[in-house]
Amino acid sequence: MCRVLPWRVSCPAMANGPETDIFPTGKHPTSSYLSRFGISSVLAHVALCVGTAVLLTLAFPRPGWSFMAYFALVPVGVLVMRTTSLRRLAWTSYLVFVAWWTLRLLWLKDVSPWAPVGTAVVMGGYFSLALVGLAAVQRRFRGAMTAVLPVFWCAQEALRGRFPWGGFGWFNLSASQANWRVGQPAGLLVQNADLFGELTVSFLVAMTSGLIVDLIARPLSKRTERGRLKPRRTIVVASLVWGAMMIAALLYGRHRIEQTAELWQPGPTVSVIQTNVPQDNKVGSTPEQRAQRIEELFRLSEEAVRDNPDTSLIIWPETMVPYPVNPEWVGEQRIYVNDESVELDQRIQQFAAQWNVSLLIGSSSAIVEPGSGNVRERNSAFLYLPGGRFASAYSKRYLVPFGEFVPGPSWLKSIFLKFTPHDPNTGEALDYSIQRGESAVVFPVPALAAEGGELSVVTPICYEDAVGPYCMGLVYTPAGQKRAEALINLTNDAWYAGTVQGYQHLQIATLRSIETRTPTARSVNTGVSGFIDSLGRVEKLVEINGKHQQVAGHASRRLLIDPRVSPYSRTRQGLAVGVCAVAALLLIGTFVPHRSERQAKKAK
Repeated sequence: MCRVLPWRVSCPAMANGPETDIFPTGKHPTSSYLSRFGISSVLAHVALCVGTAVLLTLAFPRPGWSFMAYFALVPVGVLVMRTTSLRRLAWTSYLVFVAWWTLRLLWLKDVSPWAPVGTAVVMGGYFSLALVGLAAVQRRFRGAMTAVLPVFWCAQEALRGRFPWGGFGWFNLSASQANWRVGQPAGLLVQNADLFGELTVSFLVAMTSGLIVDLIARPLSKRTERGRLKPRRTIVVASLVWGAMMIAALLYGRHRIEQTAELWQPGPTVSVIQTNVPQDNKVGSTPEQRAQRIEELFRLSEEAVRDNPDTSLIIWPETMVPYPVNPEWVGEQRIYVNDESVELDQRIQQFAAQWNVSLLIGSSSAIVEPGSGNVRERNSAFLYLPGGRFASAYSKRYLVPFGEFVPGPSWLKSIFLKFTPHDPNTGEALDYSIQRGESAVVFPVPALAAEGGELSVVTPICYEDAVGPYCMGLVYTPAGQKRAEALINLTNDAWYAGTVQGYQHLQIATLRSIETRTPTARSVNTGVSGFIDSLGRVEKLVEINGKHQQVAGHASRRLLIDPRVSPYSRTRQGLAVGVCAVAALLLIGTFVPHRSERQAKKAK
């Protein structure tokens, strides 16, 4: 008798020959099914994987047809149900999705020509492993894809968003359902992100694909002993469960939207500054170019205040200040890098006092290590108050691997730097390694006297706003208490200027507003800068002659403060841990002998 293992079929009768991947007809419930409906062609494997890749591409900006996400996993779902070889599924899906990730991440090429491929090699592996694991479980249990497909897909989203080295959570199914254009209505389904995070939305979307797979790849009915057709229990139960969950999710989303208007409280007016500094100008700039950048920042800030006299806070993009400015006391001495830093710090204070506004600026900061005297840089945000007084600073803590730190031994870093951009003036490799910040900081921003009170904000820098659990930890205390009323994201996307990355980043940022129920203001070098409300709607963007990217300008908006506490502040990683645990248990279960095998063993 043949024994069905997760990765192959082992037949004692074939002891003199090699083990085979092709399912023979036998007593195992999967064998007869695959012998009749199995997919063994390499071309078919590739075609179905490409089908999913195309649908995923269409679901994200651009074009951003969000409804495509509900069908995106259907081709690979059918393949998982009917593949006759897990090995073939593994290598074909891996090659297709490495190619897909490479094409979708071409905007990384300016960071390093190897960055798109290097990232794709890891990310494609997650997709492939999820499909192979799912197929192994299907061979063993034949469970409803409505249930098991979202479990495995969300498990890989949860894992690749954290590993390795902090992960890369781009192109999660949930992001496809989030807004990225001004004027888009608040989505009903995406409001569920405040329950268990963005995985909640990914689960519901993947669940829809799973139901379609069940309807396509399973017999819908069977004949009773009397010859009558009877709907299969698996299809009926799966349809009822999917319908109940989708109705509940849509009703919850509608409830969250309808209650918002009654709860929103008007907050202060915030102005975001968008610069258009190319990356090569930023890293290899002359003193004249640096002076020009400073003048533009002050010019745009003055325009913002003149156009909106009620502005309480002006935001500059990440690291747009060309000199490390950190007016912090270190021991007995105030630390600056050079005289230009001192002059700039004084000028910022004067501007804040003159226009009676707070400024939140993006700059590197120079930290002197006690004892050694070595200077280490951090990526920081500094708050200056209306009176011209420096208030506090936050330094980025969630660093980007191979961008802001190189994991592994020192020799790996020396090799990596050979493939990074070089300073056009000196010819030396540009090392962007920085020191990690120490703790989260909540900035108290005073509002104008007419508005009263103050605005409590936190400032995820650059990629930090793409990490849901991290932003949740900034806005909420570990006990689930809301300590910030707004998210302020400072970003420099000059590496990817003019590419679709800007809109993808904006789309991901809208999920953070929904998860935390806080509005977001984004100040991004080269764009896309603007405002997102706590329902995830893109309210306003910096726009010059119809363009949101590679233009310089400003936009202002009165923030609407949402007092609601997100359930996600308490559930945190519950869903992520749950889907990973269930997936692991199912995989372990594939190694448990089937009942028919145990009976055969007893009979012997």
